[in-house]
Amino acid sequence: MKKLLFTAAMLSASLAGAQVLDRQILAPNGSSFAGSVSIDWTIGETVVQAATVNNTWVLQGFHHPQTTASSAVMHLSSQGIRMYPNPASDRFFIAWEVPTDDFTVELYSVSGALLYKERVLSGAVAGIDISQFAPGSYLVQVSDANRRMYGTLVRI
Repeated sequence: MKKLLFTAAMLSASLAGAQVLDRQILAPNGSSFAGSVSIDWTIGETVVQAATVNNTWVLQGFHHPQTTASSAVMHLSSQGIRMYPNPASDRFFIAWEVPTDDFTVELYSVSGALLYKERVLSGAVAGIDISQFAPGSYLVQVSDANRRMYGTLVRI
């Protein structure tokens, strides 16, 4: 009986001093504002759903900030550019539906470090050797004289 009373007393005392925590995301990054664009992000955010609306990519994950933007990131596929194979093991290709003038291909790590940069002379297809990079996800930026487009590459 003494054990039961002691347990009940301890439980009551712990509930009386219990804390209520608000939901928060603690991250080394936060918000950025430039003009009419507001961007929130966290490191390690898991994307659980992706959708395209009017050539704008919308990614849904566990962090749901209130975000407004008047301009959008151009995804490679929305600009008539194919990146294949994806996932890739040793080499991937970037193909334009319509041949273009010179363009630049850049490959970034998920931490934002520039790993590869090549200027490609006019043509429709560029082959990029990725055999020296570790397996993982990479951001690919393709730019020409008028625009920058982005895609995600998975190296296996």
